[in-house]
Amino acid sequence: MLRLLQLALTAAGYSALRRKLRASLRSAILIVAASIIGIAGLVFVGGALWLKLSEWYGAFYANLWIGIGLLAVSAIVFLVAYLRRPPPAPASPLDQALPLMTGVMQQMNDGLKSGSTRGMASTALLAAALLAGVLIGRGGSKS
Repeated sequence: MLRLLQLALTAAGYSALRRKLRASLRSAILIVAASIIGIAGLVFVGGALWLKLSEWYGAFYANLWIGIGLLAVSAIVFLVAYLRRPPPAPASPLDQALPLMTGVMQQMNDGLKSGSTRGMASTALLAAALLAGVLIGRGGSKS
């Protein structure tokens, strides 16, 4: 019974983790692709800007102004990335209840192995109530 409960609790967490990993991988691939395309576009725009500025002001000042502009843009991007950190994800109720459920079920298993049935009904009721509470809590937090 202990293994069955552990399997049920970890299977729910595993499927959610798998969905999150797939979404994260897809997002990472799209971000890398967009970054490569954006960098290629910036290279062409930078080349065109350098050609025009070097024609107007000379090569030294063209390099100077483009360098200053790129440093300013990189500072702004760094500040935006640094100031917009997402809050840490809250712990799942399932992660908090799994060690407790494992302990209760282990006690039930030890009691069955020793042949003692004293207190088994109350322990089984406690385990079922805790599992129901966790599952109800998981269902309500999805919306």
